[in-house]
This record gives sequence, C-alpha cells and structure tokens, in this order.
Amino acid sequence: MNLTTTEITEYASEMVQQMSHEDRIGFALDPSEWKDGITTNHTIANRDGEDVYIQTSEEWDAVKDSILSKLREVGTIVECAYCGEEYVADDYYFDDDGYVQHGTPPADNERAWDELAKQHLVDCEWIHTRAHQLDA
Repeated sequence: MNLTTTEITEYASEMVQQMSHEDRIGFALDPSEWKDGITTNHTIANRDGEDVYIQTSEEWDAVKDSILSKLREVGTIVECAYCGEEYVADDYYFDDDGYVQHGTPPADNERAWDELAKQHLVDCEWIHTRAHQLDA
C-alpha cells in the first residue's frame, strides 16, 4: 500500500506540531535516529479503518523530507544570511562552566563557536567575526 503525498504531508504536519522544541532539534540534526521508531510504531494514515505504515525506504525518505520541510516552515531549520547554509536554530550553547545558555555565545567561547562552525560554510562571515563581536 503506497502512501500518498497528502497522507505524508498531513502526517508531517501533525508530527511537527506534537514535537517538543528539543525533539524538533533532534530530528533536524539526525533524522536517522527517528527512523526505526517512526517506521515501526507510527500510523501514517488510516484508510477505511486500516492503518497504513511506512513500507519502503522511498516512503521513509518522503516522510523524512516532509518533516524537514515543516521544520523549515516553523523556523527550526533556517538559512544563514551570510553563507546560505541551512542550520538548526537551537539558540543554545554551553558556557565555559558547562552550563547551557541561550542566545549567541560570547566571542571567547571557542567550544561553542567550533560547534556552530560545523553547520556553516568554511568562509562564513558570521562565524569568522563571531557574530560581529570581533568587529568592535
């Protein structure tokens, strides 16, 4: 039984609505971590009283891509204005004492900027200037 585009889109919308902020980030960073749970435990649609599940890798790819598209719509995945690379907008980092902080890391937090750099292009101005904190 093949999934329709409408069934996939509706499932993705419902899934993203039900996800916590942390789940949205987790899916955006590594959708493969969710594959087994979604393909074996989630009803994607119901047709005439019969549950419909993902049955092929192509259907998984379509569901994954649709969820990622919805995450772009809600702002979990955004495009960098400087380098154009898509990245996960989680707005959290670890400070020098290991505590989670919200916002842009200070220019001297090497670990946080190294992690951010992994999601941007090598020549990204935002990363190189540490969000223009080094311009001052």
